[in-house]
Amino acid sequence: MKNVPQPSSAWTPQDHNKLPPLDPRYGPLHSSDDPIPPTLTHPQTSTTQPAPPVFPPPSPANRSLPPLPPKPPIVLPPSGSLGKNRLFFLFLLASMLGALTTLLVMHLSGGLFSEKVVTERVIVPSGLGVSSFEGLDAVAIAEKAVPAIVHIEIETRFNKGSGSGVIIRDNGTIMTNNHVVQGARKITVWLPDGRMFAAEMKGADPTTDIAILKIDQTDLPIATIGSTTGLKIGQPVMAIGNPLGLEGGPSVSTGIISAKGRQVQVGNDSILLDMIQTDAAISPGSSGGALLDANGSLIGITTAIGVSEAGAEGIGFATPINIARSVSEDLLTFGEARHPFLGVAPCVKSDCMSEEQRGAPVGCVKKGYPADQAGLRTGDVITSINGEKIRSFSDLRVVLRSLDIGQKIDLTANRSGEEISLSLQLTDRPQDSTAC
Repeated sequence: MKNVPQPSSAWTPQDHNKLPPLDPRYGPLHSSDDPIPPTLTHPQTSTTQPAPPVFPPPSPANRSLPPLPPKPPIVLPPSGSLGKNRLFFLFLLASMLGALTTLLVMHLSGGLFSEKVVTERVIVPSGLGVSSFEGLDAVAIAEKAVPAIVHIEIETRFNKGSGSGVIIRDNGTIMTNNHVVQGARKITVWLPDGRMFAAEMKGADPTTDIAILKIDQTDLPIATIGSTTGLKIGQPVMAIGNPLGLEGGPSVSTGIISAKGRQVQVGNDSILLDMIQTDAAISPGSSGGALLDANGSLIGITTAIGVSEAGAEGIGFATPINIARSVSEDLLTFGEARHPFLGVAPCVKSDCMSEEQRGAPVGCVKKGYPADQAGLRTGDVITSINGEKIRSFSDLRVVLRSLDIGQKIDLTANRSGEEISLSLQLTDRPQDSTAC
């Protein structure tokens, strides 16, 4: 082997073009007897250049480095009683910490030192139900009522539409809104179980927005007819319908009775009277659906929603079942609603009567008809008919519907604080009954 000059150990910073001296323990980089280092070729220029120096592993003779400090010995715990006691102590400590944590959580949540932790059953007078926040059994009511709610599809000359309906007789008699089926050339009814039937119009009443349909099917589930007598603001209710024509069966929503006796203007000259206001969700397509009380009884037909320029306001209105039932009986018997006519229209202004007053405020009197002939005037407030109290204009309509065309009645009214009594004879409602 040829002698290779060793680098000088006397290296100074001025020798900046030289490498610092190598550790003599690692020997030279390579000897002349070693193979010639290979060359590298750049893929772009195809020129050759020397390979970088290869540092061989250090020689065993020159690898004497300071020895590492000895590792500390691994000491295992003895297998006698001391190890078992330590494990038991750790288990006992963990159990105590867990118990203390549980007691602290119970104390902070009021369950440890509270005087009463038993939930009492809420008992409510019969017919009032319970608040939806205090135990309204929505599941039970829905299971009972949903099979009687149908989806209605209609085709008119120009478009298609959809709504809801309520089966009121097991022979296929269905109650819905007039505006759902008005102008329909074809009416199709879908039951919740998926069966489809063609429906026949039996009659409709635009005044109360009630219509009756009939399908050729028997032994159908029916809704339990309730009553709006004694209805109270704040009672829980459930609305069931087919919003937006969605597939999959009726939708259920819950809420409360927000107000009673609302007058809702649904057109230029159409006013729905004594409407029930609710915050239960009612959407387009739910018209003609059911409004149920906490007992699952039908107390209204969902009819309208409150809409402003900003959109739906979360306010829904339902036609009271007392009105809807009376109208439906006429439609099934005569094919039309027969309204004994008094000849008055309601006052829809907010100052028609004081908040303390109860009655049917008269907005106008139609000339030549019973009220005009008896001397009733605009501004009078009708308070009773044949001794039966009148608390709203809808009450007046319901009472009149229980009477016969041509029947004589005794009417009491309040005129500027004074009570007056009148006698008159009812007549049949004319076609132009909305005008005074």
